[in-house]
Amino acid sequence: CMNGTCSDSFECECIDGFFGPLCDKELDLCASNPCFYGGTCIPSFNNYTCECPSVYSGEQCEGEPNESATPCAANPCDNGGTCHPIGASSFQCECLPGYTSANCSVDINECDHYTCFNGGVCVDGINSYSCDCLTGYTGARCETSQGDLCDGVNCNDKGDCFSNYIISAAYCACDIGYASENASCVEVDDCQSNPCENNGICTDDADGYSCACLAGYSGSLCQHSACSPDPCLNNGSCLVNGNEYECNCTSDFDGTNCELEILPCDVCNYTYTKSGCIDLCECKPGYTGNNCTEIDYCAFEPCYHGAECLTLSDGYLCNCTDGYEGENCESAISFCDSNPCENGGTCYSLHDDYFCECMSGFIGKNCTGGLQLCDLLNPCLNGGTCITTDGEVTCACLAGYSGEKCEIDDAACQSFDCGTSGSCVLAQGMPVCDCPLGFSGKGCTKETSKDFDIHLSEGAVIQSVVPFGANCSTWTLGFWIQTSSSSISDSFIILSQLR
Repeated sequence: CMNGTCSDSFECECIDGFFGPLCDKELDLCASNPCFYGGTCIPSFNNYTCECPSVYSGEQCEGEPNESATPCAANPCDNGGTCHPIGASSFQCECLPGYTSANCSVDINECDHYTCFNGGVCVDGINSYSCDCLTGYTGARCETSQGDLCDGVNCNDKGDCFSNYIISAAYCACDIGYASENASCVEVDDCQSNPCENNGICTDDADGYSCACLAGYSGSLCQHSACSPDPCLNNGSCLVNGNEYECNCTSDFDGTNCELEILPCDVCNYTYTKSGCIDLCECKPGYTGNNCTEIDYCAFEPCYHGAECLTLSDGYLCNCTDGYEGENCESAISFCDSNPCENGGTCYSLHDDYFCECMSGFIGKNCTGGLQLCDLLNPCLNGGTCITTDGEVTCACLAGYSGEKCEIDDAACQSFDCGTSGSCVLAQGMPVCDCPLGFSGKGCTKETSKDFDIHLSEGAVIQSVVPFGANCSTWTLGFWIQTSSSSISDSFIILSQLR
């Protein structure tokens, strides 16, 4: 140890002003900036001196500031530090012990300068520290070994000794019947607390105590009595008879536990026969017992599935919820027993109704209605009327229209000549000729090659007309076109439409 002494535990105990495992590090007392107003701190052995600017004096250059200075108005010093102004725009903080930095905001960690011995852990405080010592060590810096606290302690051979380093004393874990007292095991009088009840006699044993009970009582503490709890009803008094009991009943009650009320049968308003001193009633239906009390048939909840139970004079009645039947509402109602579904429909029974799965062509709750194709298809154009006959659909056209779907405007086609072999049709409201194979043109008089689908003469215009109906949402049409113009070559055209 360079600046200290070596302890019995081979640890260095440093003198003031030094720290470290070998006491080889000197404390820097200037680290906390103790000089005010820009003074310069000069360290010396376990001390320091301040060289102050010419306008300040004192050990720490702490001379009173000019009253007109204002840098400390904002209280810049933390943790209780005192602010000293320097000129008109600067300041210096005088920190309380345990804090440092220009604003006194840093807590000095004293554990950087002090060491806890024997594996102790240093805990930093405010201007202080403490050592959390390992088991078996004590002292401000854990420098003292407590050793084995059980040396010389035998617990009177009635237990085992343990070193309790928390209270720095030996502790005896004693056998049953003994208690730890002053590092020894002392016999305990288990009868001192009078544990036996009902005047039982307590005997202190080596491993506890036992109770000798008086007649009529039992249990490890004599806590059980033939009359406890009191079995006698209606103010009857209980008498212990050995390990049994007897009930002394009042004049209006009888029975083992005084549970029977003695009443004349005229209270029941029913006929009766006399037997000794007790009138026994002959009860009407719905009543029972010595006094003909009313029978509650619903007490055992005989009705199922949420049904309401009604007590009658001679039984009960179950008021069933929807979907159930039977004396106790135990059976689910089958709504399909009456075969309500017609025309081959399949019936499915529900909780409180039924459902019919109809054959094709029929609708309705019982499959009695026919499927109206006209409502589904609505094929007739230009105001035509749809008619269903034997599953087939036809259109009755208004005057001036014809065709399978009333798609032909007779007036438009009357002035449009398609010759004797062709027929006039409307394509998007415009009349066109539907010519037989090998003919084309107005009147279907021009012979064409069968290798082409459309023949155009010079100057002809293809209009965006589709001369047919298409019910699908997507279609593609391909055809060959032949022209009489030398400037236009024959070609294959593909038309597509997406809707």
